[in-house]
Amino acid sequence: MCIRDRINAVFPFDHAQSKLLSLVCRSDPNVDVREEAKKGLLPPLSSENKQIVPYPTFHEMVQTISTPQAKALLNDAAMHEGLRFIHASVQQHTADNKQTVRAFFESCLGDEHLDEWLRILEACCARPDASHALLSEALMMLLELVVCIPAMAARYSHLSDPGSWLLAHMSTSTSSEVRCYAAHLLGAACAHLESGQAAAVASSLLPAIATHVGNPRDIPLANTCHGSIIGLGSLLSFRALPREQVVEVVQALFSLLPHDATPGSDASTLMRWEAAATSLALAGEVGLFGEAIELGEGTDAEAPPADKKSKPDSVALSRRATYDALLMFVQRTHVAHGKNAEIAIAALGRMLCCEPDRSAVCQATGTLLDMCTRNESSELHFALGEALAYLTNGQTEEEECQFDIHKIASDPMFNAARESTTEVRKKEESPEPMGAVLASILERQLVDTNKFGRCAGAIWALSLIKHCATHSAVVEAIPMMHQRLTQLLGDAHEFTQEVASRALSILADAGDEETQTTLLNRLVGQLSGNTSTASVQTNTDSAISDTFGAATEGQVTSYKELCSLAADMNQPDVVYQFLDLANHNLAWNTRRGAAFALASQNRARLEPHMKKLIPKLYRYRFDPHAPTKEAMTRIWREFVTDDRKCIEEHYEEIMKDILQCASSRLWRQREASCQGLAELVRYPFELLEPHFETIWRLLFRLMDDMKETVRVSSLSLSRSLGNMTVKLCNPEEQGSVVVAKERCAAAVRMVLPLLLEEGLLSRADIVKAFSVQHIAKMCEVGGELLEPHVSLIVKVLLESLSSMENQKLSYMQFHTDSLGISGEQLENARVAAANMSPMGQAIRHCLDQVSPSNIKQLVRELRSLIRSGVGVATKCGAASFITSIATFKPTVLADHAGTLLEAVVNGLSDRSATTRKALANAAAHLARISPKGMEQLVQTSLEKNGDGSDADAAESISLVFSELTQYAQDSLKPHLEPVLAVAFVGRNAETKGVQKAWKFVWDENVGSLEGALRLYVDEIASFSVRCLASVSYETRRQAAVALTEATSASGSGVLLESSLPKILPALLAVATGPHFEGIIKVLQALAKLVAVCWKSMNQTEHSDCLAALLRACASTKQGADDQRDALGALIDGVTAADLGESSAQLVLSQLLQMLGDWLAGAEGAEGEDADDSASKKTTVELITSAIQGAAATATWPSASSEQVSELVTLLQDRILSPQSSWPSCRVDALCALGGVLQPESTVREAKAWVPSDEQVGCMLVTLAVSVNEDQTHPVQVASLNALIKLLGSCPAALNNHRAQIQEMVDSVSKVDHQNVMLRAREARRML
Repeated sequence: MCIRDRINAVFPFDHAQSKLLSLVCRSDPNVDVREEAKKGLLPPLSSENKQIVPYPTFHEMVQTISTPQAKALLNDAAMHEGLRFIHASVQQHTADNKQTVRAFFESCLGDEHLDEWLRILEACCARPDASHALLSEALMMLLELVVCIPAMAARYSHLSDPGSWLLAHMSTSTSSEVRCYAAHLLGAACAHLESGQAAAVASSLLPAIATHVGNPRDIPLANTCHGSIIGLGSLLSFRALPREQVVEVVQALFSLLPHDATPGSDASTLMRWEAAATSLALAGEVGLFGEAIELGEGTDAEAPPADKKSKPDSVALSRRATYDALLMFVQRTHVAHGKNAEIAIAALGRMLCCEPDRSAVCQATGTLLDMCTRNESSELHFALGEALAYLTNGQTEEEECQFDIHKIASDPMFNAARESTTEVRKKEESPEPMGAVLASILERQLVDTNKFGRCAGAIWALSLIKHCATHSAVVEAIPMMHQRLTQLLGDAHEFTQEVASRALSILADAGDEETQTTLLNRLVGQLSGNTSTASVQTNTDSAISDTFGAATEGQVTSYKELCSLAADMNQPDVVYQFLDLANHNLAWNTRRGAAFALASQNRARLEPHMKKLIPKLYRYRFDPHAPTKEAMTRIWREFVTDDRKCIEEHYEEIMKDILQCASSRLWRQREASCQGLAELVRYPFELLEPHFETIWRLLFRLMDDMKETVRVSSLSLSRSLGNMTVKLCNPEEQGSVVVAKERCAAAVRMVLPLLLEEGLLSRADIVKAFSVQHIAKMCEVGGELLEPHVSLIVKVLLESLSSMENQKLSYMQFHTDSLGISGEQLENARVAAANMSPMGQAIRHCLDQVSPSNIKQLVRELRSLIRSGVGVATKCGAASFITSIATFKPTVLADHAGTLLEAVVNGLSDRSATTRKALANAAAHLARISPKGMEQLVQTSLEKNGDGSDADAAESISLVFSELTQYAQDSLKPHLEPVLAVAFVGRNAETKGVQKAWKFVWDENVGSLEGALRLYVDEIASFSVRCLASVSYETRRQAAVALTEATSASGSGVLLESSLPKILPALLAVATGPHFEGIIKVLQALAKLVAVCWKSMNQTEHSDCLAALLRACASTKQGADDQRDALGALIDGVTAADLGESSAQLVLSQLLQMLGDWLAGAEGAEGEDADDSASKKTTVELITSAIQGAAATATWPSASSEQVSELVTLLQDRILSPQSSWPSCRVDALCALGGVLQPESTVREAKAWVPSDEQVGCMLVTLAVSVNEDQTHPVQVASLNALIKLLGSCPAALNNHRAQIQEMVDSVSKVDHQNVMLRAREARRML
């Protein structure tokens, strides 16, 4: 097989020796070898003109297969292929030289190769075991030679002797084709014998017929009978028999006809009568039937009735009897057995073509027309149409081109008598049969209401036009026939339309020039919808208009398109050729239908107009209307052998027509243009380049077309164009490097701006999606070709991140509360989705192409987007791209970082938290690569932050410094002093985001609080003072908290000493100013500052601080909670400080006064259940704090004894008495008593209070009441503690009040509580 393959590749097709090897391999048992050998026998197309390459010559092939070696190699199958190959070679030679086969063989007379060819054919026929295929091919070619060269028939006259291979094949072969070919060859050979010898041959054939009729089931006898019948018919057709024997033979054949009007029940009987009918037809065609057989008596014009049964023996031989038998058979079989009826109709037509009696012809014609009016078989109507041509004209004017075994023996060269008979028949032409047939067709069939009736009339008209075009009656009826056939172009039956169109194409050459012009104008006018053109009969115009008006668009559109195509070419006459070429029904592929093809003729007539025709045909091949598409495809295939070469030659014309029609108002043209363009864009870019940009713009319109089918068709164009464009943008997939770069650069230069500026901005979602998809693909493969377009790509894609975002997300942004998520979470999700989109991927691909050549324009576009961009996704995308450039291309961006940084900082005021965070990240990366930009950023940010009163600015600035700390910490170090001061205050912000950001900045840049204070105490103090002066209460609160934290550091007193002159006035100013929600933090800071730095303060400052704290504690403008916290701050501050006598007495007196006022105010308040109210609880806490503060102050050395006694009396009378309204404060009051009697150790020396004897007695009474009447354990424990401290501080009390104390201790000794028992035991010990 490999050798066979190489032979096909190496040797040209016209190499004869290589063809011999192919013939040998055609019989190889391996199927692959046989298929490869078959390729070697099929002619390929020439690479130059795409025509079939020439075969080896007839002489070369004959010489090649006639050698002994070739004969030894070629078996039956190989020899059969060899004969067919030589026959194809002869046919190509005659076609190329425009000569007939007869002329070719006549030119070979006397040539030894022709003699050798005859010997080869004879040897094949003489093979005893030859296959049927080989015998059939060899006999057919021998018969072809005899037909072409009649004198050669004498060469085979000896084969008529019994025992010859010719008679053997005719009698014993099981192949009907072999028997037919052998019988016709026998007739041709006997034509050169004497009449006696031919009569002897006929006599030897007649017994076989009678034998088989008596034994119909014998198959070998059936084959012999069939061969004998065909042989007798061939002898009759060649007029080889004497007159008396003709009657005998005809009588024998007549007896085989189905006189009972049924075809028989078995195949042998059917084959027998079919052969008999064919033989009688051959005899009638040469006029022998009319000469030898009497006409006989006439019968009714109608066919015999169906119930008439007659036996062959009882029917006398006559021409009329023969005609009647066949007519009766047709009547009985044309519905159920159409094939049988076709044979009978064909036989009738040939038998009657030379019938001298015209009445018999008219009777048979009328009967056939009446019987087959509405038959559904098109093949039967073709047979009837041919028969009508024979009946009315005597013979057909054109012989079939194909080699037909039924017409071989009728060649006039074999017998001059046939020619003379037909000539006489023409001279005696009578118009009656033709007139009746035309009247029936035009007035009845073509206007029949039944579709099969109209189809039958159209087929009959087609046959008459083809075979009898010069008949006078036909010429006269041409206008009316043209009119009727034009009406059928709109028929609902598709095949009827095609038959009418083919008939009209034949009528194009009928009549004189004036008639042709008139018919053409009428046809063009009617197909174009203009029925006002000239008409032979004006009263039929309305009928034609009604016919086309009733037809649907689909039924007549294809013919209108053909007319339009001819008009566009400015050649209206070619519409007839289009009508013929557009037919595609399978019925034309039948044996009879193929006879009406006009393709070869039409091709020659249309060849001059191909340049105008090709663009139209190309577009119509994709027409959505199926009939139009099939019609135009048929015409295209007829004229174009190589689609690619033809399209490349006419590419410019085709493209112009397609582009023009793609913008047409007609949706069919737009849809066809879509599909046509999808194929055109696959051709080389050199052809496509001038129209590349136009096609892309056109695609956008077609994808948004108002017609759905056009939009669907545009998808195929979008796939083809998109894939081709992406491939063009990839230099690696191109050829030469230089050519590839130029080609790819041109494609990118044309398409990319178009996609960005028109595709993404289109109102159609499908166009946007398509543009995004292919921009992403181009960015992925484009590489350095994208460098000139990076700024445009980034700008448009960043804008599209928001513009192409689903609008539902924008709606959700306003309803985050109902969705259970925060607005920032949804924004983050939106930004993440945008980054993962094809647009985000394309933007990332562009990062590699950022270079010094495009960075300036790119920075300009990014600044514009940061300043005026719309949408979270766009701004965040721009910030992310800036961050990526600063990370991966720092050297390229360094010179432009400051310019870009300014825009980024200005954008930090955006209301979106996500956007602010992204911009802050970008600002940090820009500052990292630009020292000057870092300084500018820090300065601008601090100025923008100010004192932190602007919450939005504070949040943005906190994000900036957080990102700087994370990504540019080294660059930030030189600017840490002012930053850390802001961070120290800002980390106490109420907003969690700001608090977290500043805390991160502080923690990452500071090792410890003490260390930071040593380094940055001045900056922290200055910024804190600035914040305390802010109009924002929140800022004041942050500064106060920061100062509170600063005072808690170890050694803070020394560190803050230098800044005390700035801090203390600021705190006093705020503490003594208007009340606000966070003022308590200021008071706490003031108290802490007093506690830490009291040694650095003078007496005036002490007094001012205490006054401020006391005023806050006593102020009624603030609530009880604030008063309580202020009191706590006061206590913390004064407890740690060593104040002077006046300060101590002032504090204690103010506390006593406030405590008295609070107790008095609470007691005067209405409500019995005050203990359970929230205000009561706050008041209790407030009183408790005051008690604790007063007790602590009373232990100061500078406190007076009178103030302490006043405090003790207040506690005994207002809280510890049984009538007191403050039982919940008793524990604190008892603890305060104990603290006054025996102070705990503090930072300074405490002074114990020594009560008088009277005061001791009062205290013991109070303690006894608390122990005995209040049964709560905490009160009992506190009372015992106070008793123990009293005993410890006043030992003299034991002498005067021992009994009373003993009684009190004994009363609680039995209490079942551990602490109470322990305290009681301690008191007893001290006693």
